[in-house]
Amino acid sequence: MERIRRNKGKVVPAYNLAACKVIEEYGKQHGYTFQHAENGGEFHIKELGYWVDGYDKERNVVIEYEEPRHQYPMRRARDTKRYQEIVNHLNCELIRLVETASGEYKIVREH
Repeated sequence: MERIRRNKGKVVPAYNLAACKVIEEYGKQHGYTFQHAENGGEFHIKELGYWVDGYDKERNVVIEYEEPRHQYPMRRARDTKRYQEIVNHLNCELIRLVETASGEYKIVREH
């Protein structure tokens, strides 16, 4: 309820503040301007019903930050299907920043 009040009744997904910082830094290092939860709000793909962690509209690139829980088999399968739907719908490049056990991340690109 607090989140709904804070967002003035708008439906917005919960987000990871640390992920926003990583996405912002990755964008600066690689020449992207991502819209994300702390910078204009997560991009909503209405036709699919998905919110993406970051989207550079000019370069048509989606970025997703994956916490360790994304590596569980059922979650991984669901994410794989979701990512394919996003890439097909937007005809975009998708970059996954996969958080490792050490707290660092590895970069995975999907087209």
